[in-house]
Amino acid sequence: MKKKQIKYTMARALLSDTLPYEIPLTFSNRHFYQFVNEFNIQFVNDKSNTQSITCNLSDNTFEIILKLLFGTSKPLMGKKINIDDKMHRRVPFVFNIAHKANRFRELAIPHPKSQLELVAFYDVYKELILYYSNISSFSIRKPDKIAKFIYQNDNLHKMNLGDEDDAIESSDREYENLKTFFTYSQYPHIYKFYEDYRYHRAEKKYDKLFKFDISKCFDSIYTHSIGWAVNSKEYAKEYCSSNAAEFGNRFDKFMQNTNYGETNGIVIGPEFSRVFAEIILQKIDKTVEQRLKTRKENKLTFKRDYEIFRYVDDYFVFYNDDKVKEDILTEYELLLKTYKMSISESKSIHYVKPLITELTIAKDKITDLIDNEIFLKIEKKDSKERICDFQINCNSKSLITKFKTIIKESNVEYKDVMNFTLYLYIKKSNKVLVDMKPM
Repeated sequence: MKKKQIKYTMARALLSDTLPYEIPLTFSNRHFYQFVNEFNIQFVNDKSNTQSITCNLSDNTFEIILKLLFGTSKPLMGKKINIDDKMHRRVPFVFNIAHKANRFRELAIPHPKSQLELVAFYDVYKELILYYSNISSFSIRKPDKIAKFIYQNDNLHKMNLGDEDDAIESSDREYENLKTFFTYSQYPHIYKFYEDYRYHRAEKKYDKLFKFDISKCFDSIYTHSIGWAVNSKEYAKEYCSSNAAEFGNRFDKFMQNTNYGETNGIVIGPEFSRVFAEIILQKIDKTVEQRLKTRKENKLTFKRDYEIFRYVDDYFVFYNDDKVKEDILTEYELLLKTYKMSISESKSIHYVKPLITELTIAKDKITDLIDNEIFLKIEKKDSKERICDFQINCNSKSLITKFKTIIKESNVEYKDVMNFTLYLYIKKSNKVLVDMKPM
């Protein structure tokens, strides 16, 4: 048995938590990460809330690069440069990706200075982030642990090895390359929830399912509400400068500065935005559960009268009695309103037994389609030169028609199943490579 260490520094959040998943494969932070490490560039936020940047540069060749990256008006080489108030606010790079027919989704890449600030913030407050991310009984995608730097190279490690195409790390798996700063529990991808025993158990236990999500969740989040979540709304307003509110205040200010000083809405795309939203929604979940349990009449107990699963801002409410659903919905509507958010009426869907969603039906059919219509084959042409012939056999016209039929009959959109379809294809390709026998 041999221990192996993954060589990453404190700045590893630059590689995982600052960029959207949807950026092109050719775009990466790896060189920025290497530059920050090589010259020990750090963001410092002291007790007096004075922000500064330090580095170990001694060659003035890099002065122009530093000014471009961090907007400093003074030479930074080998010094500590304080950041004035005007320099706190940073404009993110915003771009659009296809979302629906003739509609786009806006994503953002934070300013390099904001990314550097996140590294310092995670280093100081990582334990508090984990604490406030684990108070809800409903959340099924939440920061659970700090990703390990060391793993045991043994049979157990091989058995628990995560998939290479996992975008984020799952807490119950092990990885040989760090993918995210935190590991996540319980489902890093929503499709894994649909396939899990918890979902199937709830289907058997309850007769009805109600799905809803928060309308424009990230666009609606009020940054000051992080203080209401970690303390209370009244406490945050009364003691906004106290040490007890420091974590909420710092996170609030960071999210504002990252988004050019805006308090309404947070940047969409980076993982740290999901962490920020998760802490707020954790508090809302916990409060709803307590209110339902401690009411004077018609008390409702979690896992007895209902079960709720939340994946980011998507909610799955299992129940038997319609009155239970209405009580739960009322509590969420009232509480979300105090946090300046609301439920999306257009995306609220009711199901009755058999509890199977349109997305589940579509994915099941697409799985059969990939298995039965696409045939992959790899043949080695020359073992010494390692030349292979990769063949794909399928009737493209028939495949496209059947795929469109599945989309139409299941009443889903292309965006709902596209990532899952690509995942199945990659998984099948990898299996062919693994099963390929040497000549």
